[in-house]
Amino acid sequence: NVILIIFNLIPIPPLDGGRVAVGLLPASASIALSRVEPYGFIILIVLLFTGILWNVLGPLFLWVYHFFLAVGAG
Repeated sequence: NVILIIFNLIPIPPLDGGRVAVGLLPASASIALSRVEPYGFIILIVLLFTGILWNVLGPLFLWVYHFFLAVGAG
């Protein structure tokens, strides 16, 4: 579940992280990012198949995993 939360917070517009980013960015950047939304899933698929997605999120997943192991053991 934690992995899905982290994945969903990627700042690409069809995901919730993209919607948060659109809300937090200044107007011009927000408009530019919202224009990417029709291509968001294609971007995600390309990032997934090229391995870039794992290179970026992998260390974060491992940190969260180890954090919960430490909390559970202690």
